[in-house]
Amino acid sequence: MVIAVLLAMVAISAGTSIALTRRWNMPTYYWRFFWSMFAFLFGVVVLCHSASVNWTNVKKGIDLNGGTILHYKNMTSDVDSGELAEALKKRIDPDGIANVTIRTLGVNKDQIEIIVPDTDEAQVDMLKKRISKIGTLEFRILANNIDNKDCFDAVQEGQDKVFLTSSKEEADAWFVPIAVGSEENFGVHVDKETGVVSGMGSGYHFTRAIANNFDTASNKAFDPKKPVVEVLVVNDRYNVEGKYLADARAGFDNAKPIVQFSFNAQGASRMSHLTSENLPVKDPGQESGRRSRQLGIILDNQIISAPNIQSQIAGNGQITGIDSQEEVDMIVSVLKAGRLPATLSTEPISEMSTGAQLGADTIERAQYAMLVSILLVMALMVYYYRFSGIVSVISLILLVLLTFAFMVSFNAAFTLPGLAGFVLTIGMVVDANILIYERIREETEAGNGVAVAVRTGFDKAFSAIVDSNITTALVGVILYTIGTQEIRGFAIILLVGIAISMFSIIYVGRGIFDLAVRSGMLREIRMRRILPKTSIPFMSYAKKTLMIAAVCVVACVLLVVARTNGVAKASSLLDIDFLGGLNVQVLFTEAQEGEDAVREKLQAANEDFTDVVVTDVTLKTDEENKLLKRRYSIITPTPKKDAAEAAAEGEDDVNESSKQIAEFKAALTEAFPGQIMTRKVEFEILTDAAPAAEPAPVPAAEPAPAPAAEPAPAPAAEPAPAPAAEPAPAPAAEPAPAPA
Repeated sequence: MVIAVLLAMVAISAGTSIALTRRWNMPTYYWRFFWSMFAFLFGVVVLCHSASVNWTNVKKGIDLNGGTILHYKNMTSDVDSGELAEALKKRIDPDGIANVTIRTLGVNKDQIEIIVPDTDEAQVDMLKKRISKIGTLEFRILANNIDNKDCFDAVQEGQDKVFLTSSKEEADAWFVPIAVGSEENFGVHVDKETGVVSGMGSGYHFTRAIANNFDTASNKAFDPKKPVVEVLVVNDRYNVEGKYLADARAGFDNAKPIVQFSFNAQGASRMSHLTSENLPVKDPGQESGRRSRQLGIILDNQIISAPNIQSQIAGNGQITGIDSQEEVDMIVSVLKAGRLPATLSTEPISEMSTGAQLGADTIERAQYAMLVSILLVMALMVYYYRFSGIVSVISLILLVLLTFAFMVSFNAAFTLPGLAGFVLTIGMVVDANILIYERIREETEAGNGVAVAVRTGFDKAFSAIVDSNITTALVGVILYTIGTQEIRGFAIILLVGIAISMFSIIYVGRGIFDLAVRSGMLREIRMRRILPKTSIPFMSYAKKTLMIAAVCVVACVLLVVARTNGVAKASSLLDIDFLGGLNVQVLFTEAQEGEDAVREKLQAANEDFTDVVVTDVTLKTDEENKLLKRRYSIITPTPKKDAAEAAAEGEDDVNESSKQIAEFKAALTEAFPGQIMTRKVEFEILTDAAPAAEPAPVPAAEPAPAPAAEPAPAPAAEPAPAPAAEPAPAPAAEPAPAPA
């Protein structure tokens, strides 16, 4: 279907281009007309497809539409969770366009919070696989009963002779389990109903069914419903591993998805030696024919496939036997990001869905304001510049279509910062068009003809447009390089918008003007003029204006420094990305009216909570237990004090955290008297994104265990967590993140 649509788009674009160039004798404009028409059709097709599937292809960020929150435990205590979070970002959202938020949690920073915007259950499951993969890749030769007869004899006599060594490096061979779903790649069939393993090979390698816990030195009976099949791989001195990969990418072989990879120089040398020593040899049991060795491809200690080695392999290779494109994309992302520095819990310790971080009224107003502003700009351009204004409207429409198509095609999330970048590019398109049209006006008033005025106007405005776009693009590149995920989203939209605006203004717009002139549609360029001709000596005021500008710049810098260093309220300037903060989960005794209502009540109770973020969160069991609209996550930045100020006030990090928690409890009590469930106020420390700031730890004396059942409402005067002497165990379905 996709190929048919692309062919139709190419045919329409080519036909239109041929018709226009022949009709008006413009052969040099063929590709200009072709790409202009193709870009327009591409945007329209993506827009129509999204509308036909109820806009499900349009992905919104966590701030606009909510998403899924996953909490994982860092199982490697000696590895900093901040380093682990950065590695996960490279694996999950390396480009920043998916708007995935990853940050550390907990007093000891031993948890990772991953917030994924606007995803369905299947996408979340695939993301869990991507997260849980360690990312270790190995290439090992599968043992066979001719080259490795000693290993086979040792296995048959007793497994201890093969496995019980001081380290794996000292073993001659070891077992590796076949990845679930890959058994067919080894001629092995597992009946899912009976657990019977059949077709286990005939001597070219050793296989067996063992316990599900992968205990390779055990003779326990395996679970017949969950059989595990292992193969024996040989230790070699080359140790070809994933750290030698230079690149990994998705591809196709015989219309089936595969993973293609290439090695760096060291990896290519190791693979070349490994495969050259294991080329096909004459089979001693047969008069004719050759016997091939198999190269096992092992990902996270599970063998995926084992192709026959037919020739020497050096720089490139591929992994086959993968069922779906999603699985291929997952493996590619894992290999490209490399091995994680630490091990995460196999499953998330907490999983919940959350509503939009921004209130519904805020989102609606922002969308309305953006739509009205675009329409007003278009109307103003048409009114003031007439035909030229119509061309600018076409440029704007093309910008909107192509930007939308880019976001949908790359599954990027629309966020509020991204929409801000999009609005900025609209302003840049209008500004560039005005530069061109005013140049054309000057040429027309100088007595030049329409064709000369158009050509000269575009030529003279070209350098100014390119210079302004290059400087803005440099800012975008810097923001993308050093910024957080949210800033990267803004930078990507900005850079994409700049590229599309240059295409729509200079390439498409110039083609429309030249076609209108050649066809006789544009015989006279008419534009409105609000102000008469002016002659203002701007440079004569240069010294005064520069002095005023310098004073304003210095004043603004001083104000920013003052507010970020506590002279004024820092929380009103810096958000949680820089400060860290408190994340409070509250379960109310009755349903609330929504995020806006909860936020307004908190702000009414304490005016310091001006930057509080309230979202409606839902566990999988909430609908069944009738807890919808009763569980909310409340995030507030934590203003930081420098060491001198804290020492002068006699406060340390623990006391400051206790004070902040006490203030929050008081605000909750005042805003929601008698409406908060006992032991359902859970405090967490959120680590800030700025490396210079350290989050204040929460004292151990303030635990907040989650109950197994719904307890009675707490008295209005005591919304605090339950005493440590009477903890209620947390249910398996509602694992709470590490409390403060």
